[in-house]
Amino acid sequence: YFNNDRNIIQNEYVGICGDVASIMTPEYSVFALNNLQGCPITNTAFKLEIRIDGERIKADKWHWVPNTILREGTCGCWSARTLTAVAIGNRSVVQKIEVTNNGNEDSTVPVQIQYEGHTIYEKEWSFQVPNPGNIKDVTYKATENMVIAQSGDYSYIITSSLNMKMFELARLFETQVSIKAGETKEFFISCHIGKTDDV
Repeated sequence: YFNNDRNIIQNEYVGICGDVASIMTPEYSVFALNNLQGCPITNTAFKLEIRIDGERIKADKWHWVPNTILREGTCGCWSARTLTAVAIGNRSVVQKIEVTNNGNEDSTVPVQIQYEGHTIYEKEWSFQVPNPGNIKDVTYKATENMVIAQSGDYSYIITSSLNMKMFELARLFETQVSIKAGETKEFFISCHIGKTDDV
């Protein structure tokens, strides 16, 4: 067990792992996820970032165990808390998100989810952060709750419990969330990599 008071001070050192998958969970954002890996499948240059009302919420504190991290932060009248876990036995990550309106007025705010990266099979696993590869080879499909990024025989998908509109060229989901004063809204994000048929 570690928390932000210990000696981990570099963003690239903060991450979680299960038995077949791992992901980086940097301090610079309560929500951010980077470099999703599931040996022997690599998600190159993978990044997922969420902004509330256009703002990134920095993690003021976090608590870590090997396959789970709890991050908390505030920005203006908004506070956010995320619980991120790597699913044991799967190449999947699930994130529970709680956003609280600490202001005195009800608010409707934009929520953006930005993503990038693509998925390949690594014949020789190097146990290092992979090279970005050719993201131009990726095709995207989307519904209101899911985006599928396919690279040949392999894919990754991102699902959300929010109904979201996709802007493909910007690799961006966007929606609005209404939160009353003093209220907390909860939603979920999940990411999965693997062979397209399996995912």
